[in-house]
Amino acid sequence: MKNPLPLVSVIMPVYNSEKYLREAIDSILNQTYKNIELIIIDDGSSDNSINVVKSYNSEKIRFYINEKNMGVSSTRNKALDLSKGKYIALMDSDDISPLDRIEKQVEYLEKNSDFGLIGGHYESFTEYPFYTKRKFRKHCLNHIENQVNLNFIGSIAAPTAMFRNDIIKNNNIYFDTELKVGEDFDFWRQIGKFTKVTNIDHFLIRYRKHPSNTTKNKDLVDAHMTKSILKSLNDLEIDINIYFNEDLKIKDFQSFKDIVNKLKKFIITDKKFEKKYLEKSVNELIFWFYKRHVNLYGYKLYKYLLENSILKNRKIRSRDRLILLINSLRINFNKSKYY
Repeated sequence: MKNPLPLVSVIMPVYNSEKYLREAIDSILNQTYKNIELIIIDDGSSDNSINVVKSYNSEKIRFYINEKNMGVSSTRNKALDLSKGKYIALMDSDDISPLDRIEKQVEYLEKNSDFGLIGGHYESFTEYPFYTKRKFRKHCLNHIENQVNLNFIGSIAAPTAMFRNDIIKNNNIYFDTELKVGEDFDFWRQIGKFTKVTNIDHFLIRYRKHPSNTTKNKDLVDAHMTKSILKSLNDLEIDINIYFNEDLKIKDFQSFKDIVNKLKKFIITDKKFEKKYLEKSVNELIFWFYKRHVNLYGYKLYKYLLENSILKNRKIRSRDRLILLINSLRINFNKSKYY
């Protein structure tokens, strides 16, 4: 007997994905867990994506076409409103879900009613003419640590996510359409205000890396991720906005030091989070800022963070050490205004 309301709504925005789209759709339709609906929304594709979707004759697929390109956040929000399932799973149109992905996630959520959002491990892969490069990425399984990470560095890989529909509907939670990057970080953080969040010990997605899914404007990526982080810190009453310029870069070296001091003070005074996880997560955030500003402040920044024990447990890659050296020499030579 068919269940009139699909238990799991899988939402898939599509934009010019014809090359990989069939693999993505098949990986959902062939899941071992059958009680699903697949909501596909084409967001103004100019390739053959629409015809690829229309070639399927499956009652599980609900297909919609945006009149114009709305962007991934708006398209996901539209899919959220259309979702009928008890659970919602994210799926990108160029990735591949292992065939037991939905089964594993539903099993966990059905047995753990106090958790409203879960992710898991993933495999990233890049296909070349004669070989495929693969990398396995494991995520933290400690829900207490994940609850802290939600606010500073994130804890859920977006393509692996599944969450309870009633939590987002009851609390009016949507993706922030002002964010071009980091909208998932913001979305998980909002959900985390109302429920427990964790990762399960399973590989839940094969994340395909290719030129089309990489934003070429790195400054834009960094700016919007910074905007998302500042939004989170503001919610925690950590106001560091004044230390960033209009491009959302840290203004100068003294501003960087002031940011570090404010974050270290928060570690001391906070009573909400477990200290050992808070210190680790804040240090990870500082390291994130450091990597994005090393080209401005060079070795001086590295030395400062090392002296403040921020980097003592960090393994700096050889490539990053080379960048430090080159930029340090460049800055000293040019007597940059940022130094």
